[in-house]
This record gives sequence, C-alpha cells and structure tokens, in this order.
Amino acid sequence: MARIFLTHPPEALKNFYGDKAIAGIKALGEVRFNGAGRELSTQELIAAAHGCELIISYRQTPGEANLFRGSPDLVAFLRCAIDIRNVDVAAASEIGVLVTQASAGFVASVAEWVVGRTRLLHS
Repeated sequence: MARIFLTHPPEALKNFYGDKAIAGIKALGEVRFNGAGRELSTQELIAAAHGCELIISYRQTPGEANLFRGSPDLVAFLRCAIDIRNVDVAAASEIGVLVTQASAGFVASVAEWVVGRTRLLHS
C-alpha cells in the first residue's frame, strides 16, 4: 500500500475533501495529514512526509527542488490545482518524480493519477 501525505492545512482540507473523498484516498494506502494548522515550510514538509511515495499538494504548497532532493521515497507530487508555478518541475523530473496538476475538467488529472499509481505499483 502507498504512503500518502496531504499537505492541506486543516481548514483547507475541510473545504477540499469530504469524508467520502478521504475514505477513497485511505483505500489507496496509509494517509498522513498536515496537522500544523498552517502551510508547512519545505523542511517541515520533508520531515512530515518522510517515507511517503505520494504527496497530494494544496495549491499554496511549494514543490521546491529541496523537497524532491530530500524525499528519496517520493514517486509523485500531485497538485490539486491547475497552477504549478511554485513547483520546480525540472528538479522533480531530474530525480524521477512525477508532477501532476488538475485540469479544468479533471479528466487529465485523473488519468495522471492512474499513471502515477501504476508507476508506483510497478516500481
């Protein structure tokens, strides 16, 4: 089972995910949450997501190069928004971490999730 970290601060988590969505994510593996009550710094995120293969990222959580370099188990950084301007896609790609983003219709992001999940299962 995958280890998954959701970066959403508690208030944002309530707005983005209901009980059914959280149950669906938990069906995929062990889920950890950001309990800090605020956005995490990159160093805090590295520590909190240690050992996780997947990070589901709130729109304001940066995906800095240090995050990818400091997360050896990370397979995919999944942005729940269209905007990835604060994600260092080149650094992630260099290390082999898949970066996804939501699309307006969410069809492509669901397909990307499947590709990322398949990659995880076959690695």
